[in-house]
Amino acid sequence: MKKYFILLTIALFFLMPKRILAADYYVATNGHNSYCNGLSLNPYPGGTTTNQPCAFAAIQKAANTIQGQTKKNRITVNQGTYEENVNVQSSGVASNEMLEIIANGKVIVRSFYIYPQSNYVKLSGFTVTAKDCNINQASILIRGNNNIIENNTVLNSTRTGIDLSYDSSNNTIRNNKISKVYNDGMVIGGKNNIIENNEIEFVQDHMSPCTTLEDVNGFDISGSGHIFRKNYVHNFIKANQNGTPHMDAFQVFAQTSTWGGSGSNLTIEQNHVFMGNSQTGLLEDNSPTWQGSNWSVSGFMLEGGTTGANNITIKNNIIESHTGINIGGSGNVNNLKLYNNIWRSDARFLIKDPESGAGINLWHGVNGFEIYNNMTIDYGYHINLCIANPCDVSGGMYDNNLMWNSNGSTPALSGYTLQSHDKRGVDPKFVAKFTDLHLQSISPVID
Repeated sequence: MKKYFILLTIALFFLMPKRILAADYYVATNGHNSYCNGLSLNPYPGGTTTNQPCAFAAIQKAANTIQGQTKKNRITVNQGTYEENVNVQSSGVASNEMLEIIANGKVIVRSFYIYPQSNYVKLSGFTVTAKDCNINQASILIRGNNNIIENNTVLNSTRTGIDLSYDSSNNTIRNNKISKVYNDGMVIGGKNNIIENNEIEFVQDHMSPCTTLEDVNGFDISGSGHIFRKNYVHNFIKANQNGTPHMDAFQVFAQTSTWGGSGSNLTIEQNHVFMGNSQTGLLEDNSPTWQGSNWSVSGFMLEGGTTGANNITIKNNIIESHTGINIGGSGNVNNLKLYNNIWRSDARFLIKDPESGAGINLWHGVNGFEIYNNMTIDYGYHINLCIANPCDVSGGMYDNNLMWNSNGSTPALSGYTLQSHDKRGVDPKFVAKFTDLHLQSISPVID
């Protein structure tokens, strides 16, 4: 019996899938693609002997070496500038056996394309600067599942910062900085992705020599199940734009079902938005005379299109913007929940126009909403429900909200009936108006 057991064990061993041993590859500007094997960070020593123990000279060479593999590889890229648009077509095995592409020092690359269906890939530590005005691509484009994009900087790029494709799920985008990019800081699609602790600033409607666009957004959102947490969106400045674009920190846009539908089942929490110059502390407004056109500057723009923007929860955020939250032209926003947010504009705008801006502007196309424990500060209209005719805003519940204008004027409301726990015209007692929006211990909104 023992003999047969041993034979069976040997047979099962040979029938099991073969696990290829992982490898560490190295890339350096003083390496060589033809004569080095990439298995050492040593510089290319010279000569025409192949398979020398030294670094590759190109990231793409390392990516091609492992193309199509599914295993725990690592590519370490040494400091330097690599004029490459890198295409990665490999995967890791699991969350604890990822394919890692890691920058060692400051590494500048043109773009990364993690595609098609590359899974369990970690990209970390790179500075990405695209130069080709490709509106259909991104500086970092991901199409796959369970990937981690972390600690990267996208800077002075003629593309969108980071694009997570419509057929991607369970990815994590964290601790990245995006500054001076074209059109969108991030485009987020797919399902169940986590977007956290990122910084987005200086998004522009043009980057020379690219075409001027009509929209600039921090986040452009479709798909479902995403969590946006602890991101900082700021420095959206009109003087940096070539035209008069709509500027939104978070835009849920009207997307078709083919591409994942409009953003739904979203949680957007603990983010800070400053739609203006965070260095000077001045917000931008919707001035109709700036460059002869009408601007739109909003913390949120929600639009459901044919699929609906459904089940969106926005909670515990600080939104400093001329308009806090707005509804786009197609409406179709369903089951919207607004909890514990601070929405703040600037009293300077009220001097120019007493009706300037709206904090919570659910003016049409909303079915089912809850507004609880919010503060709206220095708006022309603090809460605006249904100005469309006929009214198509319904199913709302609200209470315990505070509305205050720092210039002493009475906060205006439209379509909103004050509830028993609301506080209208009551100073919330911030620690420092308006550089520290923590509440003093004597604040009337602390229970």
